[in-house]
Amino acid sequence: MSEDTLDALIVGAGPVGLMMAAELRRHGVACRLIERLAEPAPFCKALGVTPRTLEMWDDLGIAGEALTAGEELRGLASIANGVDVEISDVELKEGAYGFLTLAQYDAERLLTEHLHRLGGCIEREVEFVALEQSPDAVSVRLRRADGAEDTAQARYLVGCDGGRSAVRHALGLSFEGDHYEQTFMLADVELDWSLERGYAYKLARIENDQIRAAGACIPAPGNPRRYRFSTIAPQELIPKETSLTGVKAQWASDTGPTLAQIQETLDYLYPPGARASQMRWSTFYRVSHRIVPRYRVGRVFLAGDAAHLHPPLGGQGMNTGLQDAYNLAWKLALDLRRLANSDLLESYDAERRAIGQQIVDRTTKRMNALFAGEVDPQEPVREDSQLFLNYRESPWSSGHADGGKGPLSGDRAPDAVGLRRANVRYDLRLFDLFRGPHHTLLAWCDGPDAVDGFRKLAKVSEVLHAKLPNLFRAYALTSSAIGKPSQDQLAILHDTRGEFARQYAPRNMEIFLVRPDGYVGYRAGSLELDNLTRHLAKIFKL
Repeated sequence: MSEDTLDALIVGAGPVGLMMAAELRRHGVACRLIERLAEPAPFCKALGVTPRTLEMWDDLGIAGEALTAGEELRGLASIANGVDVEISDVELKEGAYGFLTLAQYDAERLLTEHLHRLGGCIEREVEFVALEQSPDAVSVRLRRADGAEDTAQARYLVGCDGGRSAVRHALGLSFEGDHYEQTFMLADVELDWSLERGYAYKLARIENDQIRAAGACIPAPGNPRRYRFSTIAPQELIPKETSLTGVKAQWASDTGPTLAQIQETLDYLYPPGARASQMRWSTFYRVSHRIVPRYRVGRVFLAGDAAHLHPPLGGQGMNTGLQDAYNLAWKLALDLRRLANSDLLESYDAERRAIGQQIVDRTTKRMNALFAGEVDPQEPVREDSQLFLNYRESPWSSGHADGGKGPLSGDRAPDAVGLRRANVRYDLRLFDLFRGPHHTLLAWCDGPDAVDGFRKLAKVSEVLHAKLPNLFRAYALTSSAIGKPSQDQLAILHDTRGEFARQYAPRNMEIFLVRPDGYVGYRAGSLELDNLTRHLAKIFKL
């Protein structure tokens, strides 16, 4: 392999590509990120951020910045015929965060700044053209803005270049699924009305018990009057030159409805007197539901819209793509550092394609029900939070939990507060322990055998650190206050509020191995080194 071969080349500097590049760098791998556009798109496309994405950004250290830039989504409201308004607050007891509205351009700005802090950058006006694979590398042909072409060699290529992905086309992959014949329209406008801020509004015009029109209005941060309005476009509003006849992919036009047309639609759907102004952007667009047959072909991976498209219900699109990158990056980094089991990269397709299929199926079912007039007044908030997606069926999740209480192998590892450590005068969160590009081994040592558990964990921790230096952190947790431990190198935390015991439901001796992406990879009722090592051998080159 040439000395000039890159470790990784990422195509597309939207949220998913930025996340991928930043995560690789956080895990100690340099990479190159290219983008064909000269500037970031200034449009409010994706808008919702799920609680799971905020937990993920907590790990990166940018959740606070996102909360400052965004706006709390307090709940959902339904409006029928512009008169009947029914408001319901979001009730989600699980998770460390709630729902947030954050414009895609702000998400990209935060991720770009994060990438810069890690030493990365975006190479703009560089377009992917073609690729060829060999057993050891991917050769990529690139084109610059002046038309000049050159080639780059990379050990791996990640296509994060959207629904019309050039990388996917170069791989010859099908994009299985279909598109809706309806044309939708979207506008970013200021609204002068009396409705309460902080809610996502669903609206419908119902005549003779039939839904004649429906839409949605989501608050956009930065201006208390700005909203993103979307609905099915009336056929008479669609210009002939914007016709999407024959277009089978997710697609947005360069020409959108006028402010007057938006106002006309609002008058039909919204309470009397609602006035739109200061339109920043509008478009006509088509919605697809599609997924590739596999997320990996040799040394090339697909993530985000390049791999899956689905109706924009519940704000799942950008969030799913970001979590594709979060799943792949730590595995790719281990492989590039020659620390991974030879099969580890197969887990990306096994885990993320299953999730992608679930989301495509679920959002498509909801969209079909909407078209059929079967509107559920209660949105599936728990599903949309993405806190309960799991990798239980993954071959890389192992172990068991008697009784099935607490997170199982493959489940997201929840946060817990009120943890105290000797000689530390403030409480810790479990997420504080997870933060960083390492695996975290948690051992619940309680009851009469607690001290014996501490000794075992100290020995296991010593062995793991010798085999895999800097890739593990081990902690003992207990319900009893502990003074200075006899094992000086062992971190022991007191579960002062009983939150860990409530969230994880451990027995007197139980261990949880948490992956760098915040999922439980292994759970067992005893700290047996041989069993743990067998699990680790699926991940690491031991």
